[in-house]
Amino acid sequence: MEPFVHLPQHRVVICKRCQFACVANEVPAHLRTRHADVPVAERHAIARAVQQLPDIIRTQEDLAGFEFPPPTSEAIPFLGPPRPDGLKCRVCPYIVCHPKKIQEHARKVHGWHNPLRSGRPLAGPGPLPLHDEELP
Repeated sequence: MEPFVHLPQHRVVICKRCQFACVANEVPAHLRTRHADVPVAERHAIARAVQQLPDIIRTQEDLAGFEFPPPTSEAIPFLGPPRPDGLKCRVCPYIVCHPKKIQEHARKVHGWHNPLRSGRPLAGPGPLPLHDEELP
C-alpha cells in the first residue's frame, strides 16, 4: 500500500509523501495526479488494497458523520501541518484550498448560485439603490 498508511481510528489512509489524507475512492486520482512516477499497475494494486480495508471511509459524502479530533488532541501521525490558505464552507465543516472547489461544493450540496454573471461588468455608475431614502 506504499506510499499510503492506514489509520483505522480515523478510517482514512494518509499519503506519507504528501502528508495528505484520502478517502478510498480518491486514491486512484491522488496517485495519478501527484505520483505519476508510480507505474500504472502498481497504482491499481494500491487502489485495490485500499478499497479492501475494512471500515474505511469511501467517499466524500461518507465524511458527513466524521468527527474531527478536538484541537487539543495529539497530532495525527503522517499528516502534514494545517495550511493557512483553506476555504471553509460557511454552512458545514467542508474545507478546500481552491475557490472553484468551494463554489462547486456550495452549488451541489447547499443549492447556492452565483448572482453575478460571467463576463465583463456593464459600464455605468453601478446598481441603483434599493430604497427611496437612499436616493440623493
